[in-house]
Amino acid sequence: MDIGKVRPFWQAVLGYSWSGDEDLLDAHRQGPSFWFQRMDAPRTERNRFHIDIYVPVDQAQSRIDAALAAGGRIVRDNGPQWWTLADPEGNEADLAIWG
Repeated sequence: MDIGKVRPFWQAVLGYSWSGDEDLLDAHRQGPSFWFQRMDAPRTERNRFHIDIYVPVDQAQSRIDAALAAGGRIVRDNGPQWWTLADPEGNEADLAIWG
């Protein structure tokens, strides 16, 4: 519903950069891009998503800190291996350690 409210969270947790007003892009152009579409009404039953993001161990805490500072919250703490974070509208991402 509110792109400006959720955008900082997704930028922080993904470690991506904004391109224009609606797109998040991997700086190396290797990961998938994310496009944010403004909705006219909330959809609680469909078009919600959950993604898994794998990062090196030395990046996990800074991503968590940035996501929390951007309005996110921790839903489940299974550290030090993975954490489930949610944006201000409740969309979730698992942040996990690779390697």
